[in-house]
Amino acid sequence: MERDDSNKGPKLDSLPLIGLENYNRLDDLIEQYSVPLNILSALANSYHTMHLIDLRSDTAIEINSTLDVRRFQNPSLGASQQIKQIFNNVILASQRERVLDFMNLKTLPRRLKGKKSLSVEYTGLFSGWVRATFVPMATDENGNPISVILYSRVIEDEKRREERLIKKSTTDELTGLFNRHAYEDAIRSFADTPENENLVFFSMDVNGLKETNDKLGHAAGDKLLRGAAACIRRTIGNYGNVYRTGGDEFVAIIKCDADKLEDLKKELNETCIRWGTKRNKKLSISTGYITRANHKDLSLQELIKYADQRMYSDKAKYYSNQGYDRRSQQQAFYSISKSYTKIIKVNLIDGTQEIIHMDYKEDVLNDSMSETISSWWKDFIKNGYIHKDDIKTFESIADIDMLRAHFAESDSIIRARYRRKYEDKFVYVNMEIIPSTDIKTATNKYVYICIKKDPQN
Repeated sequence: MERDDSNKGPKLDSLPLIGLENYNRLDDLIEQYSVPLNILSALANSYHTMHLIDLRSDTAIEINSTLDVRRFQNPSLGASQQIKQIFNNVILASQRERVLDFMNLKTLPRRLKGKKSLSVEYTGLFSGWVRATFVPMATDENGNPISVILYSRVIEDEKRREERLIKKSTTDELTGLFNRHAYEDAIRSFADTPENENLVFFSMDVNGLKETNDKLGHAAGDKLLRGAAACIRRTIGNYGNVYRTGGDEFVAIIKCDADKLEDLKKELNETCIRWGTKRNKKLSISTGYITRANHKDLSLQELIKYADQRMYSDKAKYYSNQGYDRRSQQQAFYSISKSYTKIIKVNLIDGTQEIIHMDYKEDVLNDSMSETISSWWKDFIKNGYIHKDDIKTFESIADIDMLRAHFAESDSIIRARYRRKYEDKFVYVNMEIIPSTDIKTATNKYVYICIKKDPQN
């Protein structure tokens, strides 16, 4: 019985770049696997390459290819050899083993079984980033693919967008350095590679930023931070990566010989002085560093802690030389903090919070604190930490909108007394909500929530 080809769709002259010698074979495959030729033809034009592969007979038919791919094709070879020959010649040598393993047609049925598709990305010598994909066309009685389409698409623009997004997510907008997110990723990475013994951790803090913000405004403070970032990048950044981890806080993770570190610190100081002299400003950075090689017994977190301590010691010397006893102020703050079980800094604009102080019992109790103060307060009530008779009292002050309205009109302290659960019983606590006087702008308005147990319990 003859086939009726009158309604089969596009004819030979409308099928892109198929080649006359393959038309009859393709025609047979289309009938055998019920491939809609008109759809196949339309799709082929939108892809870099497209091949129809019969895995049982090891044959491949080109539906579409660019010139850089076609010149390495040999229709007289089986599909496995054709694929190997093509990809040996069109991708970077460093990626060949990985991609050829993906293109192995002998293992493909097992890898593709039960899946809608299987993809790999690679860098083409002539096309940039490419994604190649296998799609099953027909399967045997056991569900193993016996016919597949292999198509590829250039994804250079997609990769560039991805790289821009990654850069944006890991870059500090003000300084152009890596941000805290990138720093935390780096710490996790280095924690898994203890063999990097020549790592050095630098902890740095810009001196006098608060005074600059108070006297000259935040625009001047931002210029100071950008200048600090430029000086750190120009010196310490030559040996590794630099991160801005907070307002005036910077960290560098570098590889450098221990005997060069003091000279590197001196070079940073001199670079800061030159930067300030040219701009009639004062820029100095307190630094502390520690080497992994000299402290092999310390964990990564302990190394970072010691670098911070050395930085704070350097900062204390700076302020002492300036006639400003910062250390005494810090000691006074820590003494006052100990009288509270918890001190939380809250940004009234967006409701986000930062733990300033928390005793160890509170730390265990609140190890899952929500990012916003409103959510945390709601969880406190929901989880039964507030005495049922004091919930209304608690809710009257635990309202971010109320706080915004109050501190928009007044700087008076809000106080409340209620019972909350500690361990297995309820005790009275005193809460004080105190406005900050040093940071109050259109985007930052802070209050401190201070909680301590009532002495009359």
